[in-house]
Amino acid sequence: MLRNTADRYGVPAKLLHWGVALLIFGLFFMGIWMHELPRNEFKGAMYDLHKSFGVLVILLVAARLAWRAGNPAPQALATTSPGQRALALWAHRFLYLLMIAVPVVGVLMSQTGGHPVSLFGGFTLPNLMGKNELLHEGLEEMHEVLSFMLIGLVIFHAAAALWHHLVLKDDVLRRMTMGRPRRSA
Repeated sequence: MLRNTADRYGVPAKLLHWGVALLIFGLFFMGIWMHELPRNEFKGAMYDLHKSFGVLVILLVAARLAWRAGNPAPQALATTSPGQRALALWAHRFLYLLMIAVPVVGVLMSQTGGHPVSLFGGFTLPNLMGKNELLHEGLEEMHEVLSFMLIGLVIFHAAAALWHHLVLKDDVLRRMTMGRPRRSA
């Protein structure tokens, strides 16, 4: 099933969802790990890889938004209260905002530090800002804070999905996995 239906997400939506989720977790822990590395060529290579995967997140989130524009999300389940629906709507909007803001701030941080940003050594992004140490430090702090906010919201999102699956025993999680529905929505 390619397209989203009233009760399930299509394969492209699922692949984009889980791919971005894996990248976000990987980039978060990579960022913490590489920050502690001694300054050398390896650390530089890790930063380049981190930046490339960050650019990939921007591209995949753009693809998710484009896909979502032509493929509305499945309808809310009967087990989801109006308050939960509103919370989910705003959590998703904030997730999308952070999924874009974190890598964009990362790109600007790198550029103000005097470092180019490329996609795996191929296409180099246009330099939007010149070297500026003061701005670089502010963007570095912002990137870190936004990253922790993003990972916290991702954990909240996953906990809510597990709560639906394990406590409410509804199909909220199953419609974003390859599992079969327990019952119709």
